[in-house]
Amino acid sequence: MIKVLIAGNWEDDEIATYAVEPFREYQARFLSEGYSVALEPANSLAAVSQALENHAPDIAIIATSWSYSAQETTDYFQQLREQHPQLRIVYLDTFDQSSTPFFGILPFVDKYVKKQLYKDLSEYRKDYRGGYVFSDFVSRKYNIDPGDFNFGSYLPESLEHKLMIGWNVATFRDIRRFFNFSRYARWVPIRKTIDINCRVGMGDEKDSWYYYRHRVESLKILEGMRNRYRVVTNLNDARRMGFKKFIYELAQSRIGFSPFGWGEITYRDFYAIACDVLLIKPDISHLNTYPDIFRAGETYVATRWDLSDVEEKCSYYLEHPKEASEIIRNAREALGAFYRNDQDYSLALGVLKSVTTPTPSHAPLRTQKDETATA
Repeated sequence: MIKVLIAGNWEDDEIATYAVEPFREYQARFLSEGYSVALEPANSLAAVSQALENHAPDIAIIATSWSYSAQETTDYFQQLREQHPQLRIVYLDTFDQSSTPFFGILPFVDKYVKKQLYKDLSEYRKDYRGGYVFSDFVSRKYNIDPGDFNFGSYLPESLEHKLMIGWNVATFRDIRRFFNFSRYARWVPIRKTIDINCRVGMGDEKDSWYYYRHRVESLKILEGMRNRYRVVTNLNDARRMGFKKFIYELAQSRIGFSPFGWGEITYRDFYAIACDVLLIKPDISHLNTYPDIFRAGETYVATRWDLSDVEEKCSYYLEHPKEASEIIRNAREALGAFYRNDQDYSLALGVLKSVTTPTPSHAPLRTQKDETATA
């Protein structure tokens, strides 16, 4: 049996929770494949080391907090590799952005799993302002100096093979449960009395500068459509809504506009689909991600990043409801197929298998067959 330890910061970071869900959900199925999976919260690098000592795994899948600097994180994984040369090490990147400051750890890990990756990996070798394609766009469009903010790092071409696409926030247990529940809730349809809905967290103008500015501009455009449509936004009311109220309001909407946040993909994208709402958001054709509910014109409607066609796209699909309904159906089918087929299990199993095959620097891993033969 191959011992696998999942050590991560999900106790302190809700966003990180979705990343370990497949390992928690399918522990019994992994056993049938020869992997004994243990999960241990580790909210610091010291806690990761303690978890490794406690479990002595063959494979360690580690998630860390963004609060550690790139240098601290790289130093830690270098030390970890020196102390455990035969350990298979997988880094589980739970960050919202498609960029990362932590590519410096690549020489010391076997795989780096990220929930979304640029389709063109050479993009990670460009000097973007803020280290990220979207922060670069916003800083240039609105003439904002990013200052010391940089959430990027250089990806050597020779290490690209260590990158793997994992799974996005659709694996979050609450999203999966709500989608499954929504299949039955649809038997009693909710009247669509809202044309366009966009309730978003605004962040802070200083610390969340790039998504704050973009979201404010999005809401201003939508508010400008009030003379023709019923529009609901929180541009002038930043108070947080309870989840039930948010969902009920979203379910009454025809269109859900979902601007980028820290990253391109948000919880809102999946809740919109579950509520039979047409998802319109800035184009993310630059990314690979799973589940792939982001096929422009098929499962969502893409707008330009400069938001110049938001009004046009919203108006078109409000006036062509049959086309909107077709896209909504396609999106539900794409997300539903991901859940029905347990594709998150397949992706997680793929990660385990990718580091099970021996390489010149590793000894073969123990298997259940090996243990039986030596018992």
